[in-house]
Amino acid sequence: MNINHPAVIKYVEDDMSFLVEFPDLHGCLTEGTTLEEAKDNAKEALTGYLESIFERNLPLTKPSQLAGQDIYYIEPEPEVSVSSI
Repeated sequence: MNINHPAVIKYVEDDMSFLVEFPDLHGCLTEGTTLEEAKDNAKEALTGYLESIFERNLPLTKPSQLAGQDIYYIEPEPEVSVSSI
């Protein structure tokens, strides 16, 4: 199963930062001061979230297929991407 997840990354003018939300992963959020930092932080957040899911033997649903200018597919760290689902 592909475990790259779509993240919505939007610039928030009031905070002068990029907010990252994973629509499929309730509560998985992060941010960054640049788009690149936000994507790096998203990878770290996704990795931690998935590790927690796997450690607790919770089910993981298939990532949704989203498209749009604010959608970025984030790949977790390799040690998580090879875990059995």
